[in-house]
Amino acid sequence: MEIYNLSEHEEKIVSLFKEHDGLTFDELKNYMNLDKPTLREILINMLRKGIIIKVPDFDKGKFVYKVPE
Repeated sequence: MEIYNLSEHEEKIVSLFKEHDGLTFDELKNYMNLDKPTLREILINMLRKGIIIKVPDFDKGKFVYKVPE
């Protein structure tokens, strides 16, 4: 397993996911002071690195991002 140094934004995102047990893109956007393209790019990079996962949330009817267990 590779070890990554997380950026400030990545650390905040991981912290939010742990606090809320997963958030939709729009919910995360409300917590972060970033524009949509920047946030989307950060999430894509975090998904590629395996830092976060994207799973369906049937209660919300959307996908949520969260930290893998």
